[in-house]
Amino acid sequence: MTKNIVRIFLFFVFGISLHAQNFTFIPDHTALTGSPGEEMVFEVPLTNVSDLTLTLFVKRTIDSLPQNWYSSMCFDQGCFAPFVDSVATTTDFGSSPLAPGETRDFSIHVLADSFNSGTAYLRLLAGDTRNLADTIGLDLFATVIPVSVKDEEMTPSFELKQNYPNPFNPSTVISWQLTTVGHVALKVFNAVGKEVATLVDETLGAGKHSIVFDAGRLSSGVYFYRLSSLTFSETKAMMILK
Repeated sequence: MTKNIVRIFLFFVFGISLHAQNFTFIPDHTALTGSPGEEMVFEVPLTNVSDLTLTLFVKRTIDSLPQNWYSSMCFDQGCFAPFVDSVATTTDFGSSPLAPGETRDFSIHVLADSFNSGTAYLRLLAGDTRNLADTIGLDLFATVIPVSVKDEEMTPSFELKQNYPNPFNPSTVISWQLTTVGHVALKVFNAVGKEVATLVDETLGAGKHSIVFDAGRLSSGVYFYRLSSLTFSETKAMMILK
């Protein structure tokens, strides 16, 4: 007997530092995966790195969401209605211009529907109101994907490693280790669970194995790779950035 569960993957992209001439817009991560009904939060603080007082704006230029999902933008602890697509560090939005060296908390919240899996794609544009050429663009992905697993406990017969590099373009290495000889399949799925590639489908010996995955024909976004045998399966997330 099987049941559907949702495995929660937090797929972090560390070290991303997005700088404009006078400010930074640095995300804590650019892709999240959660469970149905969960609120996923991207923290993207704005920091004034100039010697001037700045009035900054953030626009949500793409808000592509699965059915019955919504997203909203927030300054500090205050969030705006989902239909508000542009905010600024002004009193109109309960904020104020940033002094030199000051940081203002900004976040965007994505609430997944309890019944619909899929991927939300959001694009943000941050800029200086006095210098519209000084802007930063940022792509964010929030995903819910169902995974079927057996109810009974299963003894792992292998270990699946995180792909490297990650994020990647266009290729990455996927590695795993088998404890026994057996037939295994390594497949890649998109964010809605559709199979997009079969990398391995054969009997392999015990030991370490790896394969190069070329994603040149795939678009940017979150993907999942699953290694499975007759007794066990494991899934990990990866991200293509083009």
